[in-house]
Amino acid sequence: MTAARTVDATYFEPQLGPVLRPNEASAYVGISAKTLAHRRCSGPPPRFVRLAANRVGYLKSDLDKFLLASVCTSTADKWNPMTA
Repeated sequence: MTAARTVDATYFEPQLGPVLRPNEASAYVGISAKTLAHRRCSGPPPRFVRLAANRVGYLKSDLDKFLLASVCTSTADKWNPMTA
């Protein structure tokens, strides 16, 4: 006889996608790893994930959002890194 599994309808497991290390994220978005490190301290996107006290990563989905927010149609377009 197998035990019945109950499902809590309020719980869900988020599908966050892959986490890229800073060097991988740097290559993916075309920004140097040093610039990404600076942005982690100063606050503008892309968002990062703290994996441990001294390790960080970037969700690929957040990097994709960052790239999409940075798309311009003209060099006259204003770019605000706080909204990217």
